[in-house]
Amino acid sequence: MDFKSSRRGFLSSIAALPAAEALAASPTVRYVKLGKTGLPITKFVYGSMITSDQMVVERAFDMGINCFATSRDYQNGNNERLLGAALKGRRDKVILSTEAIDMMWRPKTEKETTEYVLNNLNVSSRA
Repeated sequence: MDFKSSRRGFLSSIAALPAAEALAASPTVRYVKLGKTGLPITKFVYGSMITSDQMVVERAFDMGINCFATSRDYQNGNNERLLGAALKGRRDKVILSTEAIDMMWRPKTEKETTEYVLNNLNVSSRA
């Protein structure tokens, strides 16, 4: 390998170091209190609609994200199961949000019943 050193090349590489170091640093996660509950919740809520890899959710948690949003309708229920598996053993440290009613995929009359909403939440809580 033929390597030619130059002053210009050296200075260019040194100038890029602070940017590379900033990219490698972990981002700062900010928390706020959730209403009157006093629970600390990240300002960033992880929306998991298209997540298909459990490791992505685990990494988000490891980085400090503690609020995850999902729905039984995401990926035909597989999304809630994926989050359940990724957060197993950590559930006391996270806040989960799920959609009990989805306005796009079910007839409106079915969605408006209390029984439907409670059943949907019950199924979601077992995921």
